[in-house]
Amino acid sequence: MAEHAQIQELSEYFSGLAQKRPIRMMPVLEAVERHLPTLLEDSNQWQSVMIDYQPPHLMRLYRQLGDVRVNLHYFLPAADVSEATKQTDAYNENLYHPHAWASAMRIVEGTYAQYWGMAGKGGFDAVPPKDLHLTHKAGDSYDMNHPWMWHQVIPAPNQAVLTLMVTYVPPKGEWDQETPRSTKILERLDQSQHDFVMQKFRQHYPKI
Repeated sequence: MAEHAQIQELSEYFSGLAQKRPIRMMPVLEAVERHLPTLLEDSNQWQSVMIDYQPPHLMRLYRQLGDVRVNLHYFLPAADVSEATKQTDAYNENLYHPHAWASAMRIVEGTYAQYWGMAGKGGFDAVPPKDLHLTHKAGDSYDMNHPWMWHQVIPAPNQAVLTLMVTYVPPKGEWDQETPRSTKILERLDQSQHDFVMQKFRQHYPKI
């Protein structure tokens, strides 16, 4: 009962996020992490989707807490792609995109590189140059608190990458950006995949 009350309290706090200005997602991420061992106990509270319409492909579990969505990501190990392959028509580059929500991320396991850009307006027709290149390792975190920010995630080859992402969709008219749209129908994870992702995160956020 006490654990249920903690989750309810967290949900109620996040339901008031729209009244907090400016939106800062790092405190939200840290609050979720403190409660994540409890949130992971009941796997039935988590929905799932396989995101595989464009690299990087990942398995996602997610649940809603008030106005905040908690997302568990397991990036499937990526192949080591040669420069020659990248020049062919068959090569499908990792998605470079903005977010239609404010967010913060924690790299839980593995490593990925990331390109950043800042557009001059919202919309997918305002693709900015990739001005910044960073590499993130396990334990690192970052946020995306501006609607015109774009990024491209490139997981290190031949290894799994786990990330925790918290997202918040601001009220209509306050976040000038579109959301990436899948080019295919995205499927739910099967039970074995669902259980696998849950177990991976439980190993990193054990109940004490």
